[in-house]
Amino acid sequence: MTLLVCHSERSEESRCSFNISANSIYERKPKVICKYCLEEVKDGAQRCPHCSSWLIEMKICPQCAEEINPQAKICHFCGASQTQNQEEVQREERLASISHKIVASPIGAMFCETSLTALFLPPELRIEKGEILVRKWTLFGLRTYDQKISINKIASVRYLSGIIWGGISIESFGGAISNILINGLDKEEAQKTVSILDEIISKR
Repeated sequence: MTLLVCHSERSEESRCSFNISANSIYERKPKVICKYCLEEVKDGAQRCPHCSSWLIEMKICPQCAEEINPQAKICHFCGASQTQNQEEVQREERLASISHKIVASPIGAMFCETSLTALFLPPELRIEKGEILVRKWTLFGLRTYDQKISINKIASVRYLSGIIWGGISIESFGGAISNILINGLDKEEAQKTVSILDEIISKR
Protein backbone atom coordinates (compact mmCIF):
# COMPACT_ATOMS: atom_id res chain seq x y z
CA MET A 1 0.00 0.00 0.00
CA THR A 2 2.89 2.36 0.82
CA LEU A 3 4.50 1.72 -2.56
CA LEU A 4 1.30 2.63 -4.35
CA VAL A 5 1.09 5.93 -2.45
CA CYS A 6 4.68 6.81 -3.30
CA HIS A 7 4.04 5.97 -6.94
CA SER A 8 0.93 8.14 -6.85
CA GLU A 9 2.85 11.01 -5.26
CA ARG A 10 5.60 10.71 -7.89
CA SER A 11 3.03 10.74 -10.68
CA GLU A 12 1.48 13.86 -9.24
CA GLU A 13 4.90 15.57 -9.00
CA SER A 14 5.70 14.61 -12.60
CA ARG A 15 2.36 15.95 -13.75
CA CYS A 16 2.98 19.23 -11.89
CA SER A 17 6.49 19.62 -13.32
CA PHE A 18 5.12 18.97 -16.81
CA ASN A 19 2.42 21.60 -16.31
CA ILE A 20 4.99 24.12 -15.08
CA SER A 21 7.29 23.53 -18.06
CA ALA A 22 4.34 23.74 -20.46
CA ASN A 23 3.16 27.01 -18.92
CA SER A 24 6.66 28.44 -19.14
CA ILE A 25 6.67 27.69 -22.89
CA TYR A 26 3.39 29.50 -23.43
CA GLU A 27 4.40 32.43 -21.19
CA ARG A 28 7.69 32.97 -23.02
CA LYS A 29 7.83 36.45 -24.54
CA PRO A 30 7.88 36.67 -28.33
CA LYS A 31 11.25 37.22 -29.94
CA VAL A 32 12.30 40.70 -31.03
CA ILE A 33 14.00 40.66 -34.41
CA CYS A 34 16.15 43.46 -35.77
CA LYS A 35 14.61 44.57 -39.07
CA TYR A 36 18.05 45.40 -40.49
CA CYS A 37 20.11 42.24 -39.80
CA LEU A 38 17.26 39.87 -38.77
CA GLU A 39 19.11 38.85 -35.61
CA GLU A 40 17.35 38.32 -32.29
CA VAL A 41 17.77 41.17 -29.83
CA LYS A 42 16.76 41.79 -26.25
CA ASP A 43 13.24 43.08 -25.72
CA GLY A 44 13.30 46.83 -25.04
CA ALA A 45 16.74 47.37 -26.59
CA GLN A 46 17.16 50.71 -28.34
CA ARG A 47 20.06 49.57 -30.50
CA CYS A 48 20.89 46.25 -32.14
CA PRO A 49 24.08 44.72 -30.63
CA HIS A 50 24.80 42.88 -33.90
CA CYS A 51 24.61 45.63 -36.55
CA SER A 52 24.43 48.76 -34.29
CA SER A 53 21.22 49.91 -36.00
CA TRP A 54 18.72 51.96 -33.99
CA LEU A 55 15.57 50.00 -33.14
CA ILE A 56 13.53 52.97 -31.93
CA GLU A 57 11.61 55.33 -34.21
CA MET A 58 14.05 57.95 -35.44
CA LYS A 59 13.45 61.59 -36.29
CA ILE A 60 14.79 63.52 -39.26
CA CYS A 61 17.21 66.39 -38.73
CA PRO A 62 15.65 69.40 -40.49
CA GLN A 63 19.11 70.70 -41.38
CA CYS A 64 20.76 67.70 -43.09
CA ALA A 65 17.79 65.25 -43.41
CA GLU A 66 19.70 62.44 -41.64
CA GLU A 67 18.06 60.06 -39.16
CA ILE A 68 18.96 60.80 -35.56
CA ASN A 69 17.89 59.76 -32.08
CA PRO A 70 14.60 61.46 -31.17
CA GLN A 71 16.09 62.58 -27.84
CA ALA A 72 19.25 64.04 -29.38
CA LYS A 73 19.85 67.72 -28.68
CA ILE A 74 22.52 68.05 -31.39
CA CYS A 75 22.69 66.24 -34.73
CA HIS A 76 25.86 64.10 -34.81
CA PHE A 77 25.98 64.44 -38.61
CA CYS A 78 25.88 68.22 -39.10
CA GLY A 79 25.98 69.55 -35.54
CA ALA A 80 22.68 71.43 -35.85
CA SER A 81 20.88 72.16 -32.58
CA GLN A 82 17.68 70.14 -32.22
CA THR A 83 16.41 71.98 -29.14
CA GLN A 84 15.73 75.17 -31.06
CA ASN A 85 14.04 73.28 -33.88
CA GLN A 86 11.84 71.47 -31.39
CA GLU A 87 10.77 74.83 -29.94
CA GLU A 88 9.92 76.03 -33.43
CA VAL A 89 7.83 72.91 -34.02
CA GLN A 90 5.96 73.48 -30.77
CA ARG A 91 5.37 77.11 -31.70
CA GLU A 92 4.00 76.12 -35.12
CA GLU A 93 1.73 73.56 -33.50
CA ARG A 94 0.48 76.20 -31.05
CA LEU A 95 -0.28 78.64 -33.86
CA ALA A 96 -2.00 75.93 -35.90
CA SER A 97 -4.26 75.08 -32.96
CA ILE A 98 -5.73 78.63 -32.82
CA SER A 99 -9.11 78.90 -34.54
CA HIS A 100 -11.30 81.99 -34.84
CA LYS A 101 -13.89 83.31 -37.30
CA ILE A 102 -15.64 86.65 -37.71
CA VAL A 103 -18.30 87.50 -40.31
CA ALA A 104 -19.16 91.04 -41.35
CA SER A 105 -22.61 92.50 -40.79
CA PRO A 106 -24.63 92.05 -44.02
CA ILE A 107 -25.86 95.66 -44.04
CA GLY A 108 -22.48 97.01 -42.94
CA ALA A 109 -20.70 94.99 -45.62
CA MET A 110 -23.11 96.18 -48.28
CA PHE A 111 -22.43 99.83 -47.49
CA CYS A 112 -18.67 99.46 -46.87
CA GLU A 113 -18.05 97.27 -49.90
CA THR A 114 -20.73 99.04 -52.01
CA SER A 115 -21.81 95.62 -53.17
CA LEU A 116 -25.25 94.06 -53.18
CA THR A 117 -23.63 90.63 -53.06
CA ALA A 118 -22.18 91.44 -49.62
CA LEU A 119 -25.72 91.76 -48.29
CA PHE A 120 -26.33 88.05 -48.96
CA LEU A 121 -22.72 86.84 -48.69
CA PRO A 122 -20.89 89.14 -46.24
CA PRO A 123 -17.05 88.94 -46.09
CA GLU A 124 -15.48 86.77 -43.41
CA LEU A 125 -12.12 86.50 -41.69
CA ARG A 126 -10.79 83.17 -40.47
CA ILE A 127 -7.79 82.30 -38.33
CA GLU A 128 -6.90 78.63 -38.71
CA LYS A 129 -3.88 76.38 -39.30
CA GLY A 130 -1.45 79.24 -38.68
CA GLU A 131 -2.93 81.42 -41.43
CA ILE A 132 -5.37 84.29 -41.81
CA LEU A 133 -7.90 84.14 -44.62
CA VAL A 134 -10.23 86.94 -45.70
CA ARG A 135 -12.87 85.82 -48.20
CA LYS A 136 -15.16 88.05 -50.23
CA TRP A 137 -17.75 87.13 -52.84
CA THR A 138 -18.67 88.88 -56.07
CA LEU A 139 -21.26 88.37 -58.82
CA PHE A 140 -23.77 87.01 -56.29
CA GLY A 141 -21.46 84.24 -55.17
CA LEU A 142 -20.25 83.11 -58.59
CA ARG A 143 -16.71 84.30 -57.82
CA THR A 144 -14.68 84.45 -54.62
CA TYR A 145 -11.76 86.68 -53.77
CA ASP A 146 -9.39 85.28 -51.13
CA GLN A 147 -6.55 87.02 -49.33
CA LYS A 148 -4.34 84.73 -47.26
CA ILE A 149 -1.31 85.43 -45.12
CA SER A 150 0.77 83.37 -42.69
CA ILE A 151 0.69 84.55 -39.09
CA ASN A 152 4.50 84.61 -39.16
CA LYS A 153 4.42 87.29 -41.90
CA ILE A 154 2.14 89.72 -40.05
CA ALA A 155 3.83 93.02 -39.23
CA SER A 156 0.93 94.77 -37.49
CA VAL A 157 -2.82 94.64 -36.94
CA ARG A 158 -5.00 97.72 -36.59
CA TYR A 159 -8.58 98.19 -35.51
CA LEU A 160 -10.49 100.68 -37.69
CA SER A 161 -13.30 102.45 -35.87
CA GLY A 162 -16.25 103.71 -37.90
CA ILE A 163 -19.47 105.46 -36.96
CA ILE A 164 -21.52 102.26 -36.88
CA TRP A 165 -19.23 99.42 -37.87
CA GLY A 166 -15.58 98.57 -37.37
CA GLY A 167 -12.84 97.15 -39.54
CA ILE A 168 -9.51 95.32 -39.38
CA SER A 169 -6.34 96.14 -41.31
CA ILE A 170 -3.50 93.61 -41.43
CA GLU A 171 -0.09 94.69 -42.72
CA SER A 172 2.66 92.29 -43.78
CA PHE A 173 6.46 92.54 -43.57
CA GLY A 174 8.22 94.23 -46.47
CA GLY A 175 5.04 94.98 -48.36
CA ALA A 176 5.48 91.85 -50.48
CA ILE A 177 1.87 90.96 -49.81
CA SER A 178 -0.88 93.55 -50.20
CA ASN A 179 -2.47 94.60 -46.94
CA ILE A 180 -5.59 92.73 -45.89
CA LEU A 181 -8.62 94.85 -45.12
CA ILE A 182 -12.11 93.87 -44.00
CA ASN A 183 -14.86 96.34 -43.06
CA GLY A 184 -18.47 96.25 -41.93
CA LEU A 185 -17.69 94.29 -38.75
CA ASP A 186 -19.41 94.46 -35.42
CA LYS A 187 -17.19 96.76 -33.35
CA GLU A 188 -16.98 94.50 -30.32
CA GLU A 189 -16.21 91.42 -32.43
CA ALA A 190 -13.60 93.33 -34.45
CA GLN A 191 -11.83 94.53 -31.29
CA LYS A 192 -11.87 90.98 -29.91
CA THR A 193 -10.32 89.64 -33.12
CA VAL A 194 -7.60 92.33 -33.06
CA SER A 195 -6.80 91.40 -29.44
CA ILE A 196 -6.44 87.74 -30.44
CA LEU A 197 -4.11 88.65 -33.30
CA ASP A 198 -2.05 90.97 -31.11
CA GLU A 199 -1.62 88.20 -28.55
CA ILE A 200 -0.56 85.76 -31.28
CA ILE A 201 2.01 88.21 -32.67
CA SER A 202 3.47 88.92 -29.24
CA LYS A 203 4.07 85.19 -28.63
CA ARG A 204 5.72 84.43 -31.96
